[in-house]
Amino acid sequence: MAARDFYVKSTPTKLGALLGERGQRGIVAALQKKYKIRSLLEIGTGKGRVARACRDFGIDYFGIDCSAAVVEQAQADGLRVACACVPPLPDLAGFKPDVVVSIDTLSNLSSYEQAQGFVASAGSCLAPGGLFLLMAPDLLFAKWSFWDPDLTRGFPTTRRRLARLLDQAGFDIIESTYKLDGIGRPWSDLIYYATKLVPYRLLDALTGRWIKRNLALYPSVWETIHHKAPGAYVLGRKR
Repeated sequence: MAARDFYVKSTPTKLGALLGERGQRGIVAALQKKYKIRSLLEIGTGKGRVARACRDFGIDYFGIDCSAAVVEQAQADGLRVACACVPPLPDLAGFKPDVVVSIDTLSNLSSYEQAQGFVASAGSCLAPGGLFLLMAPDLLFAKWSFWDPDLTRGFPTTRRRLARLLDQAGFDIIESTYKLDGIGRPWSDLIYYATKLVPYRLLDALTGRWIKRNLALYPSVWETIHHKAPGAYVLGRKR
């Protein structure tokens, strides 16, 4: 999983790291406050933001990731993470989640059939009434930049596509909206349109000599701001 390892080992801008941490922490906090969750299974643990939030909030956490580099780092940090690709769902050693969370994972699959299998398999560990949260880029806002961050982007995602996947897997949709770094509508829409005013190419040219990042591989802070876009947020409850 070299492409996945590249993402995990990449270093975000300070702004990107701050917003990403804040956003996912806020999502976990909202789930705990509104639905009283006590245990969470995350598929696609990435940089460990959800895991750290769960540890801070006293939520029992179990993670699954297909990258050995991710799992090694997470286990070194004392987190419970298994190395596997879903489907199939690996042995959870008796872990019973109140909620399954998958953030920016579905868009890295290659087909609708794979997406169906992923949702059905991941949701199989939930009892009736259990929650399944899917978050992914939405083509309505991301447009062509949907394809830019990862070589693995292969399944175009939208809010309605996520909802239909959950519905077909036996979930009632209880929340369906857009969020940008944890911020909901209408503020996420306002931020989106405001960031489109950032002339990032001009700013890159003016500040390029001081930028230490490899801009051939990673976006600058200006480009990161310009391409900020609300993502789909869909929460289902198992029937």
